[in-house]
Parts: sequence; C-alpha cells; structure tokens
Amino acid sequence: MTRLLVVDDNEQNRYLLQALLVGHGYEVQVAVEGAEALEIARTTPPNLIVTDILMPGMDGYSLCRHWKNDATLKSIPFVFYTATYTDAKDEEFALGLGADRFIIKPQEPEALLGIIEEVISDHEAGRLGPPRESALEETAYVKGYNEALIRKLEDKLMQLEITKASLEREVAERRRAEEDALRAGREWQRTFDATNSAMWILDLEQRIVRSNKTSERFFPYSCDELIGKHCWEVVHNSDRPIVGCPTQRVRESLRRESMEHQTERGWFEITVDPVLDKEGRFAGSIHIVSDITERKRTHEALATHSRRVQALIDLQQLSHAPADQVLDFAIDAFMSVTQSEHAFVGILSEDEKSMVIQRCSKGAFNVDGIPVESEHCAVEFWENSVRERKPILCNTTTAPGAGALEVDSGNAEITRYVAVPAIEMGRVTAVAIVANKKSNYTETDVTAISTLLYKMWEILSRQRRDREREELEEQYRQAQKMEAIGQLAGGVAHDFNNILQAILGYGSLLRDRLPSDGEASEFTDEILQATQRASTLTRQLLAFSRRQILTIEDLDLSSVINGMIKMLRRVIGEDIEVNVSHGPELGVVHADRGQMEQVLLNLCLNARDAMPEGGVISIETESVTIDEEYCNAHAWASPGRFVLLSVTDTGCGMSAETQARIFEPFFTTKDLGKGTGLGLATVYGIVRQHQGMIQVYSEVGKGSRFKVYLPSFDQTVTKSLKSEVLEPARGGSETILVAEDEEMLQRLAVRILESAGFTVLLATNGEEAVEIFEKHADKIDLAFLDVVMPKMSGKAVYDALRARFPRLRFLFSSGYSTSVIHTDFVLKEGIELIEKPYSPTALVRKVREILDRE
Repeated sequence: MTRLLVVDDNEQNRYLLQALLVGHGYEVQVAVEGAEALEIARTTPPNLIVTDILMPGMDGYSLCRHWKNDATLKSIPFVFYTATYTDAKDEEFALGLGADRFIIKPQEPEALLGIIEEVISDHEAGRLGPPRESALEETAYVKGYNEALIRKLEDKLMQLEITKASLEREVAERRRAEEDALRAGREWQRTFDATNSAMWILDLEQRIVRSNKTSERFFPYSCDELIGKHCWEVVHNSDRPIVGCPTQRVRESLRRESMEHQTERGWFEITVDPVLDKEGRFAGSIHIVSDITERKRTHEALATHSRRVQALIDLQQLSHAPADQVLDFAIDAFMSVTQSEHAFVGILSEDEKSMVIQRCSKGAFNVDGIPVESEHCAVEFWENSVRERKPILCNTTTAPGAGALEVDSGNAEITRYVAVPAIEMGRVTAVAIVANKKSNYTETDVTAISTLLYKMWEILSRQRRDREREELEEQYRQAQKMEAIGQLAGGVAHDFNNILQAILGYGSLLRDRLPSDGEASEFTDEILQATQRASTLTRQLLAFSRRQILTIEDLDLSSVINGMIKMLRRVIGEDIEVNVSHGPELGVVHADRGQMEQVLLNLCLNARDAMPEGGVISIETESVTIDEEYCNAHAWASPGRFVLLSVTDTGCGMSAETQARIFEPFFTTKDLGKGTGLGLATVYGIVRQHQGMIQVYSEVGKGSRFKVYLPSFDQTVTKSLKSEVLEPARGGSETILVAEDEEMLQRLAVRILESAGFTVLLATNGEEAVEIFEKHADKIDLAFLDVVMPKMSGKAVYDALRARFPRLRFLFSSGYSTSVIHTDFVLKEGIELIEKPYSPTALVRKVREILDRE
C-alpha cells in the first residue's frame, strides 16, 4: 500500500486531507510541523510527502531543504500546497526545491488527489528529474518573503525599525523600506483577498474596517457595505452581541477565541485573533469566517452512522431480554437514528390483513392502550408498504388527510414519513414507521430502519420459537407425568378391583346365607355398600388412566345433554342459571354414553363449586374443523373434524399455577373433606380415551371455560350396544372352563358357578386353559376367561380355541383396559364382557344369558 506523509499545522486541513486519502486506499501518516515530519520519515520513509508551505517553526521551504540534504530521503517526491495566493516566483522556488507539483488551495479535493496520483505514477515510472540545487540559494526574494509576508501573517503587525545612521543611508533605507512595505502590502492584499475564508479587520469598537473579497460570497454585502458594520450585524443579523460571541470574549482573554454558528446558508466557524498595541493592550481583532458546512455534514454523517451502528449493537445485546424491552428499545432507536418525532411498530396477522400495533411514540396515535389492533388509525401508512412489499418514502404530506393519508381525530399531524416492512419467507411479518423528521427522509433512513427492524424481528421471532419449544417441552413433560400417574392409577385400580371382587363376591354369598332381620345381615349390607363406593372410586381412577372399559355407540351429543339437563339443574341448585345452546348440523361421536354424561356432570359440578354465590353456566355445542395452520399455532391441537362441547362459568377463575395441575388426580383447591380431586381428572381420562382433546381458558376473577373436542363422524345415530334389561339369575348344569390367575378370585368364581349348578373346570393361566380344553372339548359349553393372564392372554386363548371350535361360547372378565382390546376386539367380535367387581348374581345372570343364546 502506498504510504503518504501529510504535514500541516491546521488540524482541520489535516483531518479533511487524511480522510480523503484514506478513503482512496492510501496509508496516511500526519505531522504538525517539519521537525516532526523528519522524525517520522526517518523511521518509516513515505512514498510521497504532501505539505503546506506556510507553517510555524520549520516551514515547508525549510523542511524541503533538510529533506533534500538527507541522503536517505532526497529521492522521495514532494507535493506543495498553500492556502494563499502565490505568483510565478513562488512556484519556481517550490519546484526548484524539488516539489514535483504545486497547487493553490482551495480547489476541489479531487484535483489535489489527481496531482498526488500523477506524481506517484511519474515517480514510479522514472519520469521525474533531479532537484535543481541552484535554487537553494538564499535569494533576495527569500529574504523579502521572510521579512515581509511571513512576519506580516504571523505577527499581525509589521514593524520597520529605522536605525540612526548617516542621512544618506537613512534616506536610502527609508526609500527601500517604503518600497518593501509597498510590495509587501500588495502581496498581503492579494493573499487577503484570495483566501477561501471571509477575513475582516475590526477596530477597537468591533466595527469592520477592512474586508476581503471572499466575504461577498458568504454574506449579502459588498466589501464597501461591510465597512463600519459590527460583526454580529453581519453574521448573526443581530443588533447586539449574542451569548458566547467570540468578539466579546477575545477582549477579556486576549487570545484566540472561536465558535461555530448555523445560519440559513449553512454552518460557519468564526475565529477571532486579538490585535495588541505596543503596550500589549487590546487594539482590535482579526476575524476569519470559514464555511464548514461540508465538514459539519461529514461529521453529522459519521455521527449518524455511529448512532445507527451503536443502536444495532445495543439491540443485539437485548437478544435475551423480554419482548417488551426489545420493542421499547426499537421504537426509541427508530426515532433516534432518523431524528424523527414519531414512530410505531406493528406485527401483522398471518393473512397480512390486520396488524397489532405493538409500540408507538407518545402522542402519535389516539389509542387507548398498547398493543392494539389497527383498524383505522394509520392504516394507510402501512397498507401500501404491505401491498407493494417494499419501503414507502413520503416527503410530501402536509396535513392530516392530505392525499391518500386519512388520520383519525386526535392522532398526530403527519408531515412526512417512511414505512418499512419486514419480510420472512415471502410473508410480511412486521412494519416500522417513522414520521415528522425536520428534513426530508432519504434512502439512508430507509436502510437504517430496515436494518433495525429485521434485527428486532429476528430477536422476537427467535424468542417466539423458543417459547413454543418450551411450551412443547412442557406439554410433553406434562403428558409424560399424566401418563405416569395414569399407569400408577390404573395399576392400583386393577389390583384394588381384584380385592374388591373378592370382598363383593364373598360378601354377597355371605349375605344370601344370613337371615334378613339379623344384625350380621345389617353389617354385611354395610360392607357391600362400602364395596360399591370403593368400586366407584376405582372406576374414576380407571377413567383418568384411560383404562375404563367402554361401551361405544354412535351418539348425538346434543341429545345426551338434553337428556341430562333436568337432573343437572336439580344437582347444581336454583341460584345458578344454566343456559344451553346447540350448533347446527352436529356430527356423530363414537362414545360411551355413560362416560359422556360423566364428563358433562363433572364439568358442571366444577363450575358450581367456582360460584358459591351463584352465577351462570353456559353449555354449548358446535361443529369445528381444526386445520394444520391452527395446529402449528397451538401445539396441543390435532387436525380433523370435531364436535366441541364448551362449559363456561362466571365464577372465581383460576391462576396459571392452578390450571397447570387441575387434571392431576387428587389435586383439589377445596377445603379438606369437600372434594376428592378426581372430578376433572376423570374428565381428562375419558376425553383422552375417546381420542379427544380438552383445553381450559381461565383468569382469576373472570370465570373459566372448558372446551372438549370429540372426533366427529357423518353417519346415523344408532342405539346403544349395552342392554338395559336385567333378567333373573338362573343357574344350570352346563360345564364351564374358568381361567383366572388370581387364586382368591379362582375360588370365588368356582364357588359362585358351582352354587348355581354348573360344572367348573379351573385353569390358572392361559396355557393351562388351552390344555384343559383339549382334554375336555366335547364337554365344555362356555369359556370364562380373564382378559389379562400370564403365559397367554385371554385374547390369545380365544383365538386358539375359536379357530378349532367356532361354536364355543366365551365370556371375558376384566377390571380395566390396557389398550383398545375391549372396544376393538371384544365388542366387534360380539363377545360378552363382565366388569370387575361383579356380584355373584350378575355373573350367573350373564353366564345363563350367553348359554341360552342361539
């Protein structure tokens, strides 16, 4: 990379020249004066030196002489420049010293850049000749330059001393001094007029006594019109000095003072140097007014760029902050990086037809709260951006309702605005709008907003995905927990059912052998009633664990509800109003009628308990279709057609912590002894066993709504498969094969059947049942099989025997269902099933019913 050394005592010049050269790919070193430049160059020699001629200390001329006398540096080319006017002698002198090009500032920066590139090219190509050493002599011109021009510019006053001598010498020296002064005066005036800044000399009263031609370009006055005016009249258009005026400060400090000032014509830098008399008292001042508009624009552009980069960095640091904090920062950043009065950001719906305003600047829109769905307020601002799927930049709006913009009453008056959409996978997801910048919006503003908006959306969408993943994980953990609890409950219920079967069976046998009016008979009745209550508890546990044996039929859910409504009103009480509403064209559900009645009853009782002082329960049914899009937004949902049963109350509602546990068995918020905690757990199990879904929506103080989704089918409602007619229990003389693995239940079944007159062959597992049947196949009339047995299950035994003896009759017994065996196998095959615990009478009746069937 080409290395350049820039030497200039003016900080402004150094900064601008360095920025220009670095921007064009050069490596740039800078020095304030000649001695520093020599020290830098001896350490890291540059390819080219670019230096001002006029500097304090070692000026450009002196630097060049030192440079050309240094054997290691003399081959490096120079480019001289100066801010003052120079005549041909100056240029000849500069070139004679070895400067390969000479330029008078100010010119367009590209001109100086072109000269630098030309010199470097000529130097590398060997087209530059050696310096002319003869020009290094100390000529009269150099003496005159040093004694007149330099002293005039640096010391502000030129003093010519006339020493006492002979009259002839005095006259000659006076004439020579006058000629030198006249020549220096002409040169100074040329320099004074040629400078790029407005320059004034002010008297003690701070009135302009001399002005250069450049002033006419800066201010609407001629040089003659400026004479006699106070500086603040010209610069500030004021009849008195403004606060912080450097003209006033310099009188006190007696040193250079400066300030920056903005007018309609741009930015100016005002530098004031004091002029002192021989006694060091203030005698006037020299003003230099420089146009720094471009520099300010450059600084402002850099500052704006810095703000935008910093805003993006700060926004990135909020990656894990709450969404509200991200949105708050984004709305402030939108206004800050564009210098806008108002801003808002909204997130669009999936169909891009509506938008929820997430944040807006204070006073921007007449809305009650944030977030709010946009209906009319500012809709025109964002809809064009969404429709055209690109940023909209508008600098022509002048009033509310102007053009295509219609602003609701109370909203801010919009003078100009920019709307920028964020597009993700072809869909507009969000829109950011800024408005009322004091100057026109540009494409740079659009880029800044777009960058911030996409970063904001990236953070929010990632947070949303993280939340959805966490919700899925939580739902999975909840499902695992419920499954584990269900397995535990089912296992307990199964073992408990076997115990209850023994208690109920032997208790019933004992009751039949006791006199009806004795105390023992009374005690036995109490035992049997307690057994029935315990049996109800196990059925609830089995329902939660989805192991309850179902009798499936085609049901019209509205008919089930209508059939229960009178009973519900009696149970719930008169202080609670019950409203029922059925949707049209409900589909059929495949369900157990008793279980559906249980679901409705439990939900209504739960609603009643939430309204101790009365209220309203609303029961509704409707047909719904859940599509894939809804499932993507709701992880608990499955696609399909459903009959929706909703039970809504106006009760106390539930907290989020309570909602997370309401379906757990034995969890209750009621006082001790006032609830088992199985009501909603039973509902959950029944719904899941019917391949349905259940959701709850509740807020503390705002009631609750339970929504049950059951799969829907298009077919005619059939009658229940479950017979409601009970025939008297009659025994018989047939032979029955009993397969039961529980020893206690084996003896009970044998005793019940033999007491009824039947011959019983007993097997303790599935394999033994097959072996016994093969030995006595011609005698056995019915196989009474437990569904779950070791070695061979009841179904496996059924399959083996049915294949060889298709006319053999079967009866299954079970206390729970581990799969869909009962609904998909027992009922479809037309096989009878008796649920544990059963009474001796129920077993005898069921056996007789099957044997009598053709």
